[in-house]
Order: sequence, then structure tokens, then C-alpha cells
Amino acid sequence: MVNQADLRVVRSKKMIKDAFVDLIEKEGYENITIKDIAKRAMINRKTFYSHYESKAVLFDEIVKDTLDLLMQNLQYEKLDFDDALFSIDLQREILSLPH
Repeated sequence: MVNQADLRVVRSKKMIKDAFVDLIEKEGYENITIKDIAKRAMINRKTFYSHYESKAVLFDEIVKDTLDLLMQNLQYEKLDFDDALFSIDLQREILSLPH
């Protein structure tokens, strides 16, 4: 059974991730501070640090989540060879992003 504290953690992490992705799209990774992420996610910095050590750790988690989702799609959907190659290329591109 999921308790209220677990739901708050899930909600906070989602807000942080959404804010971070939005800021990356608009500002670029290097120009973002923890303060920016916290402000966009409507949390304080202490809450950010209770979930993540740094923006690099947050970035790594988002990349891992994205790769896991891609792998699930490859396993559950019958993709043709070209789609599989595209997925591999996309994974490489994601991993090569500066962080």
C-alpha cells in the first residue's frame, strides 16, 4: 500500500524532473542552477537536495528513465530493424549530451 509520504516523494520528484527538462529546453544545461530548478518546481532547495545530490545526478536519472522506457518499447513492440537502429542512435545522442 502506498502511503501519503510516498506520494509526496513521487510528486516532488516529478515536479523537479519536469522543471529541469523545461529549463534545459529554454536555457541549456550549463545555465541552470539548483535555485532555478527549485523555483520552477515550486519547492525549496532543501527539498531538491533531499532527492538529488546535484543537477548532474538528476540529469543521469532522467537519462536512465528515458533509456529504460526506450528499452521497454523495444521489448514490447515489434519494431522493425530501422526503428531499432533509430532507437540506438537516439540513446547514443542522449548519452553524449553534456552534463
